[in-house]
Amino acid sequence: MNMRMIIPLMVTPAVSVLSAYLLTIVGFLPYHNGVSIPTGFPVIFGGFLVNGWQGIVAQLVQFILCVVIYIPFMRSQDKAALAEEKAIAAQEALAEKEAAFQPVGGEELA
Repeated sequence: MNMRMIIPLMVTPAVSVLSAYLLTIVGFLPYHNGVSIPTGFPVIFGGFLVNGWQGIVAQLVQFILCVVIYIPFMRSQDKAALAEEKAIAAQEALAEKEAAFQPVGGEELA
C-alpha cells in the first residue's frame, strides 16, 4: 500500500463532489436530467449527456482540481523513488568494487 498517495486518494473525490454541489447551488449546473449512463462511460461525453455543455465545463474543472491536488504528492513519490534508485546504485557500485579486489581462483595473496 502506498501511504504517500492515500491523502489525495481520499481528498479528490470529496473535492469533485463538493465542486459539483457548489456549481449546482450557484445555478451553473442544471439538476440531473434523469439520464442514466453506465459506469466507465467517457468522462467528458458523459457530462454532456447528463448536463449539457455545463457538464463538460464542470468535469474539466473537476479534472484540473484533481490534477492540482495530486501534483505535490506525485513529486514527493518521484523524489522518494529517485533516492531509492540512487541508494541501490551506490550499493551495487560498492559490491562491484569489493568483487574486483577478491583474489581469483581462491588463491590467497601473501
